[in-house]
Amino acid sequence: MLLLGCSSTRNMRVLTARPANITIDRSIKRIAIVNRAIPLQKSVVEGVLTGELPGTDAKLSRECISGINQELSSSNRFEVSLYNHELLSGSLSSTEFGPCLSWNTIGDICKKTGADAVLSLEYFDAAYTLENLSKASKTLDKVLVNNTGEAIFSAGGTASARAGFRIYNNTNRTISYENSYKHSKVWRQSARTYLEAASKLLKRNEAIVYVSRDLGANFSRQLIPMSYWEQRLMFKGKNPESVKAERLALTNNWEAAADAWLRAFNGATKPKERAAIAYNLALANEVLGSYDNAKKWIVTSYTEGGDKRALQYSRIIDGLIADHQRLQQ
Repeated sequence: MLLLGCSSTRNMRVLTARPANITIDRSIKRIAIVNRAIPLQKSVVEGVLTGELPGTDAKLSRECISGINQELSSSNRFEVSLYNHELLSGSLSSTEFGPCLSWNTIGDICKKTGADAVLSLEYFDAAYTLENLSKASKTLDKVLVNNTGEAIFSAGGTASARAGFRIYNNTNRTISYENSYKHSKVWRQSARTYLEAASKLLKRNEAIVYVSRDLGANFSRQLIPMSYWEQRLMFKGKNPESVKAERLALTNNWEAAADAWLRAFNGATKPKERAAIAYNLALANEVLGSYDNAKKWIVTSYTEGGDKRALQYSRIIDGLIADHQRLQQ
C-alpha cells in the first residue's frame, strides 16, 4: 500500500455484475421447489449396516430444501413457491437419478403453485467420517507440540453431502438442468489425546444437518446473478482537468468525471498522458455500464502508451462484455 501511495496509480473498487453459473431462461420468473428425495423404506439390515437411523435421509433432504428456499427467496431473480407435497425418490437406492417426472405431474405442480418451472431435488445422500484412530495417532503431521513440550493430537471429522437436481421448464417442456452437486466441510480439534480431540468435534448429527442445509444454499447461488467488488486501477491526475476528474470519481460522480477526463484527453499531447487518461475513461465507462465504450477507450490507451496493464484491462472488459450478454439472456 505504501508503494502504491507513491505511484502514479491508485486502487479502486468497482461493483461488477456477474451472470449465474447455471443459466436459466429469462422467461422463467417463478420456480416451485419440490423435494423428490424421500427415500423408499430401507430394510432393517441396511439401516444397521449403514449406521443410519430410520428417517435420517428424509430429514436431511428437508434441510437441503430449507437451504434452497432460503437462498432463492432472498434474491430478486425468482419468485419462489415451496410445493407442500413430498415425492418418493425415482431411484431405488435414493442416491442417484431416476426417471424424470412426467410432464403431467410438472404441469399439475406449476398449476397449483403458479410457477413457470420446477426445481426438483431428485436424490440426496450425506455422511460423516472421522479420521481413523490408529492412523491419526501414528501420523507425525497430526501431532503438534505446545510450548511446554507436550504432544498435542489433532482429530478431524468430515461431513459430506451430494445431491441431484433437475429443473423442469414447464413453458417449453424441456429439462433446463440436470446434474449432481457435492459439498463437504472439515472440522478439526486438538487435545492431549486423540480421543479427547475427537470428542470435542462437532457431533455427527449436527455436522450433517449443517452440511445438508449448506449444500442447498450453495447450489441455489449457482442460479442467481451476483455482484462482486473487484479491484481496478485509476491513474492519478497530472493536469487540472484530470485532477478534477479524479476527485469526481472518488466521490462517485462518474458521469461528471468522464466529461472532465474527455476534456483532458482532447487537450493532452503527450502519448503517455493520453494513454493514462484513456485508461481512466475506460474505467468510468465500465462503472457506468457502457462496456463497448470502455473497450474503445482501453484500446486507445494501449495504442497510445503500450502499457501492459491496459492490455490486461482489455481482457477484463472482453469478459465483462460476454458476461453482460449472458446476463441479458
